[in-house]
Amino acid sequence: MHVNGEEHDHEHELVEVEVFSIPDDTGDEVFYKEVGSIEQEGKIYKVCQEVFLDENQQIIVDEGEIHIFEEMKEGEDIYLEEVLDYDLAKRIFDIWEEIIKDEG
Repeated sequence: MHVNGEEHDHEHELVEVEVFSIPDDTGDEVFYKEVGSIEQEGKIYKVCQEVFLDENQQIIVDEGEIHIFEEMKEGEDIYLEEVLDYDLAKRIFDIWEEIIKDEG
């Protein structure tokens, strides 16, 4: 295989990413991928990055802002609710940043 004039003798692995959507205030679907999960004070928070998909909604073509969601349970159902409290969202984001910095 030749790429940019260089010879490669290895295969490139495709990584499958789970993408989900949540309707915004106007009813339009906004797509996200989960990049982390944090348990804090008995609650589970999901660190998610907004993603933009191609016209077939098959491939991520760009990434956007990070959003923090709280995992909510209603009976057997689990859903995500965006954390709108700036201080709480910032605290969760800071914890997530420390975790990925320690892993890197």
